[in-house]
Amino acid sequence: MPAPSATEKQMAIREAIRMREADEDPYYLAQTLLNQDLSIKKLKIVLALTEQLLEEIEVDNIEELIDAIATAHRIMAVTDQQPADPLLT
Repeated sequence: MPAPSATEKQMAIREAIRMREADEDPYYLAQTLLNQDLSIKKLKIVLALTEQLLEEIEVDNIEELIDAIATAHRIMAVTDQQPADPLLT
């Protein structure tokens, strides 16, 4: 299944907000979507700050951290683009 477009995602988040405000979320779908959206936003901030920090300092043996950051970027790219990369799913 392809990831939603930016417009579709924005529409879903707006509807999730409306559902939560109207207390129309019996299966917690809106709550889950909003929580996941916030988590991804926080993860993107952490990744950006980590990359900035790595560029500013010289540290030995950071290959694992760099690989983890690259993996996180690939996973986020899959959720942000269409169609999803079958190698990462």
